[in-house]
Amino acid sequence: MEAIVSTKELRAGVERAGAAVKASHFLPMARRLLIKADDEMVKFVGTDFETTITTWTQGSVIKQGAAAIAARPLKEWLPLVKKDDVHISLGSSGRIDRMLRFTAGRQRLTLTYVPADEFPPVPNVEGTGLWLKASFLKSALEQVVVCVSKENDRPVLAGVQVSITAGQVVFVGADGYRLGVRDSLHDPNWSEDLSVIVPRNAVLHLGKLLPDTDEKVNVIVSENRGQAAFRWGQVHLVSQLIQGKFPNTDTLIPEGYTSRAVVNREEFLAATTRVGVFGRENNDLINLRMCYREEGMPEMSLDGSASEIGECKVTVAIELEGKGGNIAFASKYLADALNVMPTEKVALEISSATSAGVLRPVGMDEYVHVIMPIYVGSVGERQK
Repeated sequence: MEAIVSTKELRAGVERAGAAVKASHFLPMARRLLIKADDEMVKFVGTDFETTITTWTQGSVIKQGAAAIAARPLKEWLPLVKKDDVHISLGSSGRIDRMLRFTAGRQRLTLTYVPADEFPPVPNVEGTGLWLKASFLKSALEQVVVCVSKENDRPVLAGVQVSITAGQVVFVGADGYRLGVRDSLHDPNWSEDLSVIVPRNAVLHLGKLLPDTDEKVNVIVSENRGQAAFRWGQVHLVSQLIQGKFPNTDTLIPEGYTSRAVVNREEFLAATTRVGVFGRENNDLINLRMCYREEGMPEMSLDGSASEIGECKVTVAIELEGKGGNIAFASKYLADALNVMPTEKVALEISSATSAGVLRPVGMDEYVHVIMPIYVGSVGERQK
């Protein structure tokens, strides 16, 4: 193999495909990156055996070939390269037969490689594809993945449910304490009902790789519902799917409320962050109180305290519907929700201190975020 690739494109290709490579993985091939030169294209493939990312770029291919090399040294070397192009070639030294050289002017990186036929085959997912706008898919996944469980005790909650039915595509993430749901109309050419669970790691990769543009992404699910492919531009991502039945979350979204506060998202997030510093020392607990001041102006106060540190209270202006009330949340869950709200103002809906709170972006009906409250009495009992 021998090829010349621009440093910028080489760096982008290695970063994209290398996102799937895990330096600490117990399988050696999951720590390697496949580089293949063929037909004036240089292809990069990385995999952790659950997610496979393939990307490619144009290059001057002098001799076709492929090799799998350790990803980390190349990723760390490329930012140091100042030349516009990198020359890639196979070679050998007196001690080692299999070497892949990267040369940029006076800079050279030489890595041992294994033959391409020892690298895991790239999954080929065939089937009818659903077309979604990249910016929509990116935002939808980011808004629900924050709710996905990081634990393995319930595998079906370790991913995002993607379902298509009755003319809508719906994304759902849940971990037993919070729930995120985003829906939208989908490609009218797709008529089949579908429900799959995409693993959290694959969703995080998509969130980083997808462009925030109107470019269309082709989403393909294999006939046996074992894999899903996401294809756009010069990137293909294939993920194994989680097998199992995702719980019915429709009943977890409260149908009504007794109080509704509309607040500036940035002010709400800033207050949550400041108070959360103290809440982290107290079971991550922060208290919220919606009320009217003596002069009739509505406000929401957030407070957190830690016995060995002190306390913090922040008040923000709100528009209040209803009589107000108190509720307590985990500060991290509240901050996670506010960070992915796409509008300037958000609405917090509550019914009681022991009922789920609901966050909605004002002016946008397609997204809802539910957070279970922390019962303050139970926290006090645990502290005793």
